Amino acid sequence: MIGEIQINSVATYQSPATLGDLRRINFIFGANGTSKTAISYVVLGCDLSGRVVLSFAVDQ
Repeated sequence: MIGEIQINSVATYQSPATLGDLRRINFIFGANGTSKTAISYVVLGCDLSGRVVLSFAVDQ
């Protein structure tokens, strides 16, 4: 399970951003143009090397 996503210089995330405290199911919402799709590309594993860090958590 992904526990945290760190994004920098991807789409509208020009400054470092962290999505933390992620759960088994997460609902990400926002206005058009706020890079919700960029987050899905990160999870799908698109080549964004050096700009994204995924931290995995162990299910308990």
